[in-house]
Amino acid sequence: MKRANICIIGAGRLGRAAISQLAESGHNVIVIDKKAENLKFIREFATIEPIIMDASDINAMRNEVGLEDIDTIIVATSDNIEIIATLLELQAEINLFNNLKIAARAVNKRHARVLKQIGVDWIISPEEEAGIKMALLTVDKNFLNYADSLKEIANGVFAGSVNVKSPHYINKSIRNANLRQFNVNVVLIKRNKETFLPAAETIIQLNDEITIIGKIGDVATVLQKLESIKK
Repeated sequence: MKRANICIIGAGRLGRAAISQLAESGHNVIVIDKKAENLKFIREFATIEPIIMDASDINAMRNEVGLEDIDTIIVATSDNIEIIATLLELQAEINLFNNLKIAARAVNKRHARVLKQIGVDWIISPEEEAGIKMALLTVDKNFLNYADSLKEIANGVFAGSVNVKSPHYINKSIRNANLRQFNVNVVLIKRNKETFLPAAETIIQLNDEITIIGKIGDVATVLQKLESIKK
C-alpha cells in the first residue's frame, strides 16, 4: 500500500487521535499548530513533522508547507472556516490540489452544511456522533459491541466492519445473503491482503472482513449477525 502524505491542522484531541493512528500505519504526516506546546508529544513519532504556524496565513502556507506533495489535509480544529478558505484560495491560485482531499471537523449540522457548500470532501462531527452512540448504548444491546468501530461517513450514514463468522452467511453470494433487507449495503470486502468492491455474485467466505454502510442502528445489528457463530 502506498504511504499517504497527510497534513493535519490542529493538534488538539481530534488531531492527536488522527496523528497517532496515521503514525502507527507508517504514513508521512505534517502537523500544523500555532501553539508550540500542542506539538511537544510529536517527538515520539519518527514519521511526523511538526510545524508551528497559523494555517489561516496564506503566505505561510504557501512558503512553509510542500502542499504539492500532500494527498489529504485534515482540518481538526473547530474554528476552521478561515483555514479552509485559505486552502481553497491556494487551490485556485496555483492549482496544486488536483487530487487533494480535505476533511474537516464540524461542530453542528449548520457548520457541516457550510463546510459541504464550500467544497470540503469529508466532514467529521465527533460531538454529534458521540451523542448518537451514547443514546444507542442505552437501548440497543447489539450496539455495545460495535460502538468503537462505527464511523460516520455522511450525515446520518455510518460504516462498520466485521470478520464474518456466521455459518448462515458463509458461502452465500452477496445477493443471496440479502443484507439489504436490513437497510444496509456491502461496500468493501477484505480477504487476506486483498481489498475489493464486491459484486452481487461475490461469495462470502469465512473470516472475510466486510464493510457495510447504513443507519447506525441497522449497521450494528447486521455486524452482530455476520459475526455470530449461531445459525
